[in-house]
Amino acid sequence: MSCYFQMGDQELWNPSNSLAKVFLGQAEVLSGLVRKDSGLAGVIEDECQVDPSLFVPFVDEVVKVYQDSNNEALRALLKGFASVALVLVDRMGMEVVEIAPEFSEMWATEQEFRARYMPTG
Repeated sequence: MSCYFQMGDQELWNPSNSLAKVFLGQAEVLSGLVRKDSGLAGVIEDECQVDPSLFVPFVDEVVKVYQDSNNEALRALLKGFASVALVLVDRMGMEVVEIAPEFSEMWATEQEFRARYMPTG
């Protein structure tokens, strides 16, 4: 079984149900941390709609918290989620604005690597 993350009719990601639950759970916790709505709807009939007007600013804020932190444990927890989320943002044809120049190569590498393991169909 799998779940589809979609923006309208555009399929962004097709993870297993367990992976979708982990990602959505992390988004819920991080939404509280950054005080922004994640833009991720709950899974209904194996689909999760992504609202780009909320998701992109949410991912921006998660990336910003990562970059502004000097706590390596927090950074480790944020990096995995943000890397996956950046793939979704890219697949929406959008980009985050909070990526600092000194982190741009790292985020690009993470995003490229993660995208290989995030099927869409």
